Amino acid sequence: EIWLNGTKMDPAYDSTGKMSYGTINVSPAFFETLVIADDFQYTVNLKDSGDANRLMSKLFDYGYYAFSPYFDQPMNFNALLTTINKLFSSIGVYLTIFVIYIIAYLVIRSIMLSKRHDYTILRIVGMKHSELKTITKGEILTVFFVAFVFILLLFIALVMVYPVTMAPIIDSLEFLDYLLLTAATFAVGALIAWRFNRLMTKKSLFMNLKVEGE
Repeated sequence: EIWLNGTKMDPAYDSTGKMSYGTINVSPAFFETLVIADDFQYTVNLKDSGDANRLMSKLFDYGYYAFSPYFDQPMNFNALLTTINKLFSSIGVYLTIFVIYIIAYLVIRSIMLSKRHDYTILRIVGMKHSELKTITKGEILTVFFVAFVFILLLFIALVMVYPVTMAPIIDSLEFLDYLLLTAATFAVGALIAWRFNRLMTKKSLFMNLKVEGE
């Protein structure tokens, strides 16, 4: 219902039976009679959002303040902080992966290089280089899988023991993030295996063979 100055406005109906009040033109003098002495506001619903700017401009000309919630959306600081938190969390996660890769590469490289004698003997007895590459990849990926399971169990234990402390980390990571972390873990293992096999290929078979005490 629409009431103007105590008078109820009767709606009209179009050919489809849809109710419509049509266009209501109000003079500035009559509009002043509708003003309430205390604080007040009017709500105007428009079919076309493009008319909002023109209407607000007219109201400003008459000395009234007008705004459109459609255009004047307040900034959601919580969403902004959440986005920043996720950004830094993602950067921290991938930086951690990079550091883990460097440490894991140095450690596993030293371990695998200490086994060059075994790999060289396998080559001498007739094992193909492709088969040797499969063995080294399997060993390295197995190490990464065991480490991944250990870290996963440790993470679950920390969540259970310190739920409040771990809550921001859990909230900032989604299922896709965990999936990417899992894929990145095994990708790092495959990269280290590839680099080690490449290093082994560059060295001569007989140069790698060393005799104890030589």
